Amino acid sequence: MIARDGLSGATLRAIAAQAGCTTGSLTHHFADRQALLDYALGLVCEGSTERVVARLADGTLADALAELLPLDDARTLEGAVWLANVSAAHDDPAVSAALIRRSDASFAALTSAFGTRLAAQGRALDHEELDLLVDEILTAVDGIAVYALSDPIRYTEQRQRLLLARVLERVGLA
Repeated sequence: MIARDGLSGATLRAIAAQAGCTTGSLTHHFADRQALLDYALGLVCEGSTERVVARLADGTLADALAELLPLDDARTLEGAVWLANVSAAHDDPAVSAALIRRSDASFAALTSAFGTRLAAQGRALDHEELDLLVDEILTAVDGIAVYALSDPIRYTEQRQRLLLARVLERVGLA
């Protein structure tokens, strides 16, 4: 619903109707609309972070980071929910705080996983350099994702993967 109607369209009443339950059922589990929206954002952030960390443990760096790109219906939906929250954060302090909290948790998990991966490859970095490297990579991946969400015709899976490979090459991780 958030991906389709944005955060403003995701009212408790609309969510309950889509879920086939009452608003009372929702408020039994969530204190208010913001708590429900925070839960939805958490599903997106935690799910994508878990996939990236798992792929870092057993796959290529490019494949791990591709988990953050809208390469299939599920990741496109996640990306749309994330982007709706990013857009709403500009005007809504509660959304901004939730996004920052969730992003910080994801960033910490990804930084730890990157650090472990790089150390295993004999490329241990100090905390500040690792932090900057992960920020550099994630901002590039986020940019690719935003453009792919807004123009899926131009930003095909092949182009997204090519751009990701170029980012990793530029930071010396290809």
